[in-house]
Amino acid sequence: MPERDGYTAGTPSWVDVSTPDLDAAKEFYTGLFGWSYTPGEEKYGYYVNALLRGRIVAGLGPAQPDAPPMWGTYLHTEDAEGVVARARSAGGTVVVEPMTVGSFGTMAIALDPAGALIGFWQPDEHHGAGLVNEHGTLVWNELRTTAVAAAKSFYGNLFDYGYSEVRGAPEYPVFELAGQQVASAEPVHREEERPHWLVYFGTSDVEATVAAARELGGAVVEEITETAYGRIAVLADPWGAVFAVLHLGE
Repeated sequence: MPERDGYTAGTPSWVDVSTPDLDAAKEFYTGLFGWSYTPGEEKYGYYVNALLRGRIVAGLGPAQPDAPPMWGTYLHTEDAEGVVARARSAGGTVVVEPMTVGSFGTMAIALDPAGALIGFWQPDEHHGAGLVNEHGTLVWNELRTTAVAAAKSFYGNLFDYGYSEVRGAPEYPVFELAGQQVASAEPVHREEERPHWLVYFGTSDVEATVAAARELGGAVVEEITETAYGRIAVLADPWGAVFAVLHLGE
């Protein structure tokens, strides 16, 4: 269902982008996906929620000094303290200890053993993306890593994942919870690509979205490719934050 009011532990529930120019980034993503935004508050660094059809779909916030612009993925948890402890014991590095974000929830961030950043979100008033699997909304999250087998072990220690394989290939595991596919992993695609979680947004017209990204000052990182799940392209916004778009079938 496209409208969501909650998530199972271990499911990607939220994504946000850190950017050095928040106002210009808002214009870029409005032009690309038609987003509007909630007002930003000074005490939260003017972080805003992007909206479609009146429901929150993603976040935009200021990049930290010396941190590269990037899209981040957050996994739903009901116990931020517990998942951080498991991440540490499984070989991860905790970057942000569990911290309360007003009345919205509790967040934490860790590096997995290969160096990919992963966030955790324990909700209170903010339950995560309220609209998914439509044009301009979150449709998938993919870990690109230099250590697929180690990633399965690490994330399997955090949540009760099972794994299936794309076309029987062990280097392309799909993360499953209660029989539902929730994320995937695969080797990095390019020599210069560092381990990271790649965020996919849906599009009703992948060619038009790619053209719009270029027109708005973005770049194409990976040209349109046919996959088992549909046509995809990997893009970067004008500040270098990388994300992907996936063509949604009829």
